[in-house]
Amino acid sequence: MDRVEVDSDKADASLENGLLTLTLPKTEKTRAKQIDVKPKSVIEGDKKK
Repeated sequence: MDRVEVDSDKADASLENGLLTLTLPKTEKTRAKQIDVKPKSVIEGDKKK
């Protein structure tokens, strides 16, 4: 597994019933980017007539 940068200012930990939960959000630059994927018919125009 690759190492990623963590936004330590937003890190959180909680302990409930003996269970430690850590929340370590990634920094903005390490988050995956979302791209729009369009169907081929939208790119080429609807040629079926």
